[in-house]
Amino acid sequence: MGTRFDLVLPDTDMANGDKVFRQIKAEIDRLEKKLSRFLPDSELTYINQHAANNPVKIDHEWITILEACNKYYISTYSCFDVTLQQDSGKNHNKLSGAYNIVIDKNDATVNFADPGIMIDLGGFGKGYALDRVNDILQLHNVKNALVSFGESSILAIGKHPHGNHWNIGIQHLFKPGENVFVFNLENNNMSTSGMLARNGKLRYRKTALINPVNGKSVEEVRTISVKSVKAIDAEVLSTALYVSPQNRRKKILLNFPESEAIEAIYTNDKKVSIFVLKRS
Repeated sequence: MGTRFDLVLPDTDMANGDKVFRQIKAEIDRLEKKLSRFLPDSELTYINQHAANNPVKIDHEWITILEACNKYYISTYSCFDVTLQQDSGKNHNKLSGAYNIVIDKNDATVNFADPGIMIDLGGFGKGYALDRVNDILQLHNVKNALVSFGESSILAIGKHPHGNHWNIGIQHLFKPGENVFVFNLENNNMSTSGMLARNGKLRYRKTALINPVNGKSVEEVRTISVKSVKAIDAEVLSTALYVSPQNRRKKILLNFPESEAIEAIYTNDKKVSIFVLKRS
């Protein structure tokens, strides 16, 4: 998934923990080969290369994934969009619309109504993978666990060994080690979208996330963090809220009644304000 993966199993012995980890790693490797648009031999790369010209045969999992992407496109009022224009000109970041992904469930195929698009599952893949990891942990009857993709996508099962839940902090972008907000997680997930920092410095001035209204990369120094029961809901909602115009946020949140969301906004002098967008 192009990021660091951490797994904590506090109540599992070494032998069983190693078995669980190997199974999880195999599943993540499988999903990366399926969902990454950056691997030249991935299934998604093949779809992007051929679906504009002819229907491409896909398996049941792909149908489930693409139907979910279309569902989220609708429920976020087009603020979560996995399609991009493929041309390398000035519109290379232009969103196209998930409705251009045409799925034929009878023939098990997909093709693109707009021949210029490609699918990018960057705001979907980690959440989808975390839900699959959760399935594996449940299969092995794991009662307590913490799983992290790059510290921005978190799955928490059960409780911390020394507490009633897992305390997961949202770190201040410019003050390493200082949290601006803390979620209490127990059998749920958290995802953060927005600007990233390392050692107190922004990693870049623009994000890869695109405003659906003007087609430009979002540049405001802020983050959106979401807590949800399903990892994919948290991943999608944090992305959608980050790029959405203010007048769409309330409508979007109404479609995710079990989720919580907070926004951290930074000023030019690196001060932060926290806004609770929704509490469940």
